Amino acid sequence: MDHVFTIASGITVPDGTTVFPFLSPHDATSGLGWGLFEGFSIAAGEIAPRTASAIHLLPRSTQVSFVLEGTLTARMRGEAGAPYTLRLGPHEACLTLPGERLQLANDTGTPVRVLYIVSPAYRFETDSEGRVTQEDAVLLEGWDDPAAIG
Repeated sequence: MDHVFTIASGITVPDGTTVFPFLSPHDATSGLGWGLFEGFSIAAGEIAPRTASAIHLLPRSTQVSFVLEGTLTARMRGEAGAPYTLRLGPHEACLTLPGERLQLANDTGTPVRVLYIVSPAYRFETDSEGRVTQEDAVLLEGWDDPAAIG
């Protein structure tokens, strides 16, 4: 394919992190149209110092969180069992399966830069007034939030 993909402007998604989509079937900035990469999406992300995302899950998608710069704390919980924590440095990744709870945190004083690879493709869309019209992630009140059941 004769095309160079670039990271454009970022958006703050409902989990509180900033995402920079650049290879996604839902990214209008690529100019390639819908449906080209339905099987996956790739986005860069940045987590500000001393912040954490909301606890969330992707009901139908698998996510790889690959650390480019900084130290990432990934708090996760499967369908059963207790939450656990993974500390990731540059060039390390964690895998979150569909339905697993996830919280990404930056406990340091410098930004963490992450690459998100999601399959099937993550979808987040807003209308012309900025209202969310499509969001694949489910935000949770806590690790035991029943909204995630089913």
